[in-house]
Amino acid sequence: MTSGRRPRRAAALLAVWAASLAAHAAVPADFTRLMSLLAARHSARASFQARTYVQGLTRPLLSAGVLAYQAPDTLEQHTLTPAASELILHGDHLTMRRGSQVRRLDVRAYPQIAVYVSALRETLSGDAGGLERHFDIAFTGTLAQWHLTLTPKARGAPVSRITLRGSRADIRAIEIRARSGARTVMRIEPLPPS
Repeated sequence: MTSGRRPRRAAALLAVWAASLAAHAAVPADFTRLMSLLAARHSARASFQARTYVQGLTRPLLSAGVLAYQAPDTLEQHTLTPAASELILHGDHLTMRRGSQVRRLDVRAYPQIAVYVSALRETLSGDAGGLERHFDIAFTGTLAQWHLTLTPKARGAPVSRITLRGSRADIRAIEIRARSGARTVMRIEPLPPS
């Protein structure tokens, strides 16, 4: 009676092991190299122009400004138009400023924000393991011109997909598709270090 179970159990373990090997083999070498390039970059600055498309509006909402990254976990978005505002993320603490108004949040308490934070911070820091924990990953292209599509694994995430496009360690565009139907497309142009 037990002799039939052992071969089935061994076959099941072999199938799991083979699937694991196939999953690791499916990671393109350029994705691994991209993560290494991003991990080696300790800071970056870029200008951005964003268009947000919202259902019910006939025209996109436009914004422009400057982005900054400082390894390992500081992200800044300084919006200059249409109105000056700042988003500064340091660790898990987000500070939002518009005029004299300041609001501070712990992003861990806001899952709707945490998905954006994870996508950007883990990509910028070259944290492939973190990306794999939080997202299903699709990588296409080469280091010279790549596309990285992140689909959140968390149920109920407000985002259906985040797509980043770039060249080597420079992210050139980010597209965020919300489950609500809204879509933001951000064009990014690297700036020299300040």
